[in-house]
Amino acid sequence: MTQQPRSSKTASMDPLAARKEARRRRRRRRHILRVTIVVAALAFIGFLIYLAFPNSLLSVKAIEVVGDTRYTAEEIIAASGITQGESLLSLNKTEAHNAILDRFPYLDTVKVTNSSFTTVCIEVQESTVMALVETTNGHLVLGENNRALERVTDPATLPTGIVCIRGATFQEETVGKPLLDERSLRVVTTLCGAAKQEGIHDLTLIDLSEKTNIRLMWRQQIQVILGNESNLAAQIKALANTLPTLLNNNGESATGRLDMTSFADGKADNDRSVFSPKPLEELLGKPAEEPAEPQEPTDDATDEETPAEPQEPSTDTAAPQ
Repeated sequence: MTQQPRSSKTASMDPLAARKEARRRRRRRRHILRVTIVVAALAFIGFLIYLAFPNSLLSVKAIEVVGDTRYTAEEIIAASGITQGESLLSLNKTEAHNAILDRFPYLDTVKVTNSSFTTVCIEVQESTVMALVETTNGHLVLGENNRALERVTDPATLPTGIVCIRGATFQEETVGKPLLDERSLRVVTTLCGAAKQEGIHDLTLIDLSEKTNIRLMWRQQIQVILGNESNLAAQIKALANTLPTLLNNNGESATGRLDMTSFADGKADNDRSVFSPKPLEELLGKPAEEPAEPQEPTDDATDEETPAEPQEPSTDTAAPQ
């Protein structure tokens, strides 16, 4: 028995159907070609219009500044280099961002975005001031981002209510650049953060002049000796608990030195705070007034001496549990 060969679809079509199928294929190809030509022509025309009128399409028509800052919107826009009429396609947002940060040291973050096809939005946020830092040339305002925000050379214009840092080590003393080195920044950040958390808002000085003898000044009346940096957060917490008792025992205006170095080792059974009354001049390192020169005795003078007022003994206060 002879097997018949399998016929294909085309072979099975009659001549009339085959011609119709061929015409459909040609029409489909011509349609695709026409659509391609139209799209290419429109793209070419659009390109020519852009070349002829580069600022008429997708151009900056408005620039807005968002955020609370000491700088005016006009100053920020001018520093960005962005101008109305500039094409959004050629806008360099990174360059504008860097230019604004370089120009205004108090700004911590800057975001340049397109809020619409014709509007550029510049969103800014200022750095929070953390401290005032003593330098060889006046003071520098320190932000929480460790940038030097401003130089203050006139003592009369120093900001009030901000803790002062003395004896810190610097990366560089340049406005707008990172100020403190790693160790100084770590100590200052820990102390300021712990003081804020414990509700101590009256620190006036953090003295880092001696690495193993860190000192604080509270309300310009109590000098606090912390020692090394091993346990600073716990020492600030203990200070917050100790101050009410100290003032209750010695008076609200008491001045003196509070030794809390025993807290540095982290051993609770050894924690004691010792307060020694001292005159404010001694705490601030100011020379005491010179005593008056003794007068020549007269015939009516007596040898009787007036006993000195007894000094208050040091107060040894066990650390609150």
